[in-house]
Order: sequence, then structure tokens, then C-alpha cells
Amino acid sequence: MNDVIVVASATTPEALAAALAGREPSVLIVDSGMMQTLRALWRPEVTMRVLLLGIRPHLGIESSFVRQFGCGYVNERDAASDIFDALEIIASCDLPQPLPGARRCEACPLRPTLEVPRLPLSDREYDVFLRIGRGQGATLMANELGISVKTVETHRESIKRKLRLGTAHALSNAALAWRRGEIVFG
Repeated sequence: MNDVIVVASATTPEALAAALAGREPSVLIVDSGMMQTLRALWRPEVTMRVLLLGIRPHLGIESSFVRQFGCGYVNERDAASDIFDALEIIASCDLPQPLPGARRCEACPLRPTLEVPRLPLSDREYDVFLRIGRGQGATLMANELGISVKTVETHRESIKRKLRLGTAHALSNAALAWRRGEIVFG
């Protein structure tokens, strides 16, 4: 890998915007919490590679922009060698930056780090779990999914059992946390 040259460092959205003004680094390491700022600054012609760094086990479920334009995600608690390996992969990539929907980066070993881990739930249970995380009640879920309220409640109980959550409150908290990228069940 070539030598790393730190061009700028930013700890606030405003500082990130200022640091990127008039610059386009070949690799940008950015805290996953600054993705909204990066999204606002992004231009279609941007070719820099983006490595996201965060404190959560995964990126959460509402990060479609990240999955389109990011190269990988590392947890700041990962071993330094793992973070260095991710930087090595990004720095040695010679493909153009992916465009939305581009398939050429699918073989990259970093792509899976952008994905949400699979939970031990059926597809329908996972859908109910995500809706719980959005704060939807059983009646609304039943109407939107075309199933009965009783079926929603059955799915809720099954999810609690599979994720080893004792109460409806624990289920709601886990679903909210999952959407943010946390894993809080076990």
C-alpha cells in the first residue's frame, strides 16, 4: 500500500464540509454518524473511496446511500490489523467508484461489511420486527401486511422467543436498536 497522507481531519459536519471543499481524497475515512453530511456533499462525479468507521456492530437498516457509495465498514473496536486490511483493499482497488446499482464491486471482500447481518427469523418475522422498530402497532401491521392481528401477535411471540427477549418492552427496544445498527439481544 502507498504511504498514507492525512490531508484533513474533521469532527463536526461543518468541519467535514470545509475539509472536503475543493478536495477529493482518493480514500475518505468517515465516521458513520457523518453520513448525512457526506450525502449532502456528494456529487455524481466523485471518485473517492469511502471507508466508514463506527461504534456499532453494523450500519443499521436505513443506510441505502452508504451501501451504494461506501466501500466498507469497520467497527472502531476492530483489531488495528483488520482496519489496516480494509484500508489496504480500498487503496489497492483500481476500479472506478461504483455508481448506484453498479455490480462491479460485488466481488470486493469489503462489500459484506456494509450489509445488515441476518437474524434467525423468517422473512415475515423480520418484516414484523422492523415494523416494531418503526413503532407500528399490531393493527397497522396487520392491515399493511394483509394478515390478522392474531398472526402479528404470534409473530411477535416467536421473535421474542428466537431472540431470547422476555418482554414486549425488550422486543421494542431491541427492534429500535437494530434499526440503528446495534445488537442487543442474546
